[in-house]
Amino acid sequence: KARYVKEAAEQLHVQFQGVVPRSASELQRLPGVGPKIAHLVASVAFGDERSGIVVDTHVRRLSERLGWTTGRACTTAEATRVRLERWLPPDLWGETTLLLVGFGQEVCTPRRPHCGACPVSATCPSAFTWDDHANGGKQDQIGDGGGSAGGEGAAGNDRAGGKDWGRGSLLGHGDCGVAVVDVEDL
Repeated sequence: KARYVKEAAEQLHVQFQGVVPRSASELQRLPGVGPKIAHLVASVAFGDERSGIVVDTHVRRLSERLGWTTGRACTTAEATRVRLERWLPPDLWGETTLLLVGFGQEVCTPRRPHCGACPVSATCPSAFTWDDHANGGKQDQIGDGGGSAGGEGAAGNDRAGGKDWGRGSLLGHGDCGVAVVDVEDL
């Protein structure tokens, strides 16, 4: 990575007269900059939230678990990004990225998702399918240290973990025919 930093700095000086490019396509011309970093820089540094969805491990995991992107067509982060962008309105790309990353870090975690605290578990095709042998097969509520039984849901918990996961809605259906949840629920 250090080599990429040196090479990118050189290219910024030579090709871009020392000015960091604003578009994702120009950023990707720099060494070591792929679609994820290019869209992240364009969105965060330059405010271009319509640049593209930033697909990290959390966005990929949630997209698969919710049934939005499945199968061989979405085996890479870039394929996931392209598929999500086909049906998600561009003006929601930036907000959706932030919501999915945060939700994946706090609620729909990799090894032990908190389905009992998830406001969309009733419509999630992957809800309560995770067997946690260390916890006797129980799913826990966020922050309770372990155990409400799996399947109880999050009655009365309109924001998982007390966090406000955003506003707006994702309209339509995912590529796999699964109804898209309301962003308000995340």
